[in-house]
Amino acid sequence: MLNNIFLNIRRLRDQAGFTQFDLAVKAKMSLSHVNRIECGVAKNPRFETLRRIAKAFKIAPEELLLAAPQPKRAETKAAEATNAL
Repeated sequence: MLNNIFLNIRRLRDQAGFTQFDLAVKAKMSLSHVNRIECGVAKNPRFETLRRIAKAFKIAPEELLLAAPQPKRAETKAAEATNAL
């Protein structure tokens, strides 16, 4: 389950257009700590840390636990067709 958190933080950060530095500033933590969380080095982040990250994304902390949404088949085909051009 924690692996989902690391992947979700990176996915949410990419979707928001944040760098790791941007997330660190918004979550009021060090850049190295954000990097260690995303890379899975910080294997057991505290709830307060996850709360700060969630607040930076304007989501509830429990949303960090959810699996990344899978693209619908039609969206995948459309993306493949666009990439083929």
